Amino acid sequence: TTGATPLLYSPNNNTTNMAVTQRLCVQQFTGSNYYEIELDTTSNFNSPMKQTLDANTYYSSYDYYYTTVGNLLYGTKYYWRARCAHSVDTSGWSAVRNFTTRAVPLLYGPSDNSTNMDVSQGLAVTKLTGSNYYEIELDTTSNFDSPLKQTLNASSYNSSNSYYYTMVNNLLYGTKYYWRARYTNSTDTSSWSAVRNFTTRAVPQLYTPSDNSTNMDVSQRLGVTKLSGS
Repeated sequence: TTGATPLLYSPNNNTTNMAVTQRLCVQQFTGSNYYEIELDTTSNFNSPMKQTLDANTYYSSYDYYYTTVGNLLYGTKYYWRARCAHSVDTSGWSAVRNFTTRAVPLLYGPSDNSTNMDVSQGLAVTKLTGSNYYEIELDTTSNFDSPLKQTLNASSYNSSNSYYYTMVNNLLYGTKYYWRARYTNSTDTSSWSAVRNFTTRAVPQLYTPSDNSTNMDVSQRLGVTKLSGS
């Protein structure tokens, strides 16, 4: 091997809350035709989790070679390095970088402690690339141990805001609900997110006519504000 080593392009060193599918990028080293990457959960690259990857795809706009690695573990620090080669020589290993994957989901909506909510609700979880299942638990107790607990699959995707969601209907009126979520891929399941709560509306909101109105017509339209799910 020679003394020269490749430069790592991305992800940046010490990044956190990363997706569980990652593109590992090595800046082009002119004259090299092979870019090897090692990825591991130890900085010595000696664990049973070590992967040796061939970064053989070229991205000309930013002049780097890359490989995509999926099914990473949640909440785990990964170390990676690279070397390059041509027909007669192999470089030394680059400096080591690390990144840490997200441990728990981010809940998108509804906001925590929301009140006067509809009895049909969309529960939304921010997308994490590489996750293929978004599981939600909903219950009237914060321990998620009541007979009313529901386990839901947030399988609908909102591309504009990058979240997965599920609709839950026929909620009880005037009731506080607790909910949380976790991610899954083919090799791992994340921990549960922080718990949020929302409370459904207890009674209807009258719209018209206003209270204490006088001199009103003898034919009246009586209006009640819509509550989705009713």
